[in-house]
Amino acid sequence: MPKKDFFENQSAETATKIKFYQEYLTVYLFKILMSYGKCFIADFFCGPGKNGKKNGSPLVLIDIANKVVNNETVKSRHPDLNLFILFNDENRHNIALLNSELSKLNFNKNIVVLKPSSLKFSDVINNNIIDVIKNKDIPKFFFLDPFSYSTISMDELKKIFSFPMVEILLFLPTFFSYRFSEAKKIPPKTKKFLKEFTTGGIDENYGDFGIYRFNNAIKEKLVSELDTKYVGCYLIDAGKTKNTLFLISKRIEGMIVANKIFQRYSADGECLDAKEIGHINYQQRLFDPTKCTGDKFISEMKYEMKLVEILKKHKRLKNTELFEFTVINQVLPKQTNAIIKKLDKKRKIRIEYLTSDYKKGSYYISESNKNNEKCIISYKE
Repeated sequence: MPKKDFFENQSAETATKIKFYQEYLTVYLFKILMSYGKCFIADFFCGPGKNGKKNGSPLVLIDIANKVVNNETVKSRHPDLNLFILFNDENRHNIALLNSELSKLNFNKNIVVLKPSSLKFSDVINNNIIDVIKNKDIPKFFFLDPFSYSTISMDELKKIFSFPMVEILLFLPTFFSYRFSEAKKIPPKTKKFLKEFTTGGIDENYGDFGIYRFNNAIKEKLVSELDTKYVGCYLIDAGKTKNTLFLISKRIEGMIVANKIFQRYSADGECLDAKEIGHINYQQRLFDPTKCTGDKFISEMKYEMKLVEILKKHKRLKNTELFEFTVINQVLPKQTNAIIKKLDKKRKIRIEYLTSDYKKGSYYISESNKNNEKCIISYKE
């Protein structure tokens, strides 16, 4: 689709991406404002605000912000809370259209929408606004949805991720770069991306694992370069294209939320399937639970192999360590507990409880016990 027509309609893939963003940001913003009473959110590739008749990421953000800030529980906790929002898009026409959309809206007095800018990404992260907030004790959420993967460099990601209390939701059109990764003649921009953003660089052969292995190579590079364990990789399959959302966080809590959204709506545990979503009723069809009842057997079987492998390797793992392993592998605690229970029935493991108030048969691999060392699980050869 030509760039000038990109925002004239909202594709199934974009609908899926926006819905994930909407659900994640709702939970994030509520928890952050309840805890800190302040937040800074930036959408650096915001577009014109609308995708055809549907709301794009800027208007989705404003809608969420108004709902959360007007929540009675939030207001009673922090009556003088502050939420700062920055929109940027290199295309000045997009910013003009966005300003027109914003002028139609009413904002809660605690929401401050800074003047939208039309700078290149490399410039916007060096402007005065970012300099003002980068070292402040305020949670920061950056949504990066570039039209081209070559728009962002790893050094630029490093810079904004070095800010304190920051979280990034990054969308990358990975399928295009994947298709050219094994070409005889790789375009210069693709070559640069492969060198910067994948562990295999330009020499890797992704073989039968295809886009999944390619995405994992990006995830591993982000983990390494940004020095964080918490990078989630969520593939959106739209048939002809398969592109990816990456959550980059300094907190395990971020991935916990993203994993819940992904696993709830992924029929196979591998991707969010947007292929059958229509343009008219896409919102209803996308996250209708009756459309998400596929068999996750294959993905769960692969995860079980990884879990058994890590148990064999380390011999003894605490429940907190297994919970972290669960989150990093983008599955839910109930999936890990089900595998541990199966191994327990086969007498492949031994449980050593660390507190006197334990419940026999419980493995304590849960969000509520993510910081509580309750037991050690040992693998028996």
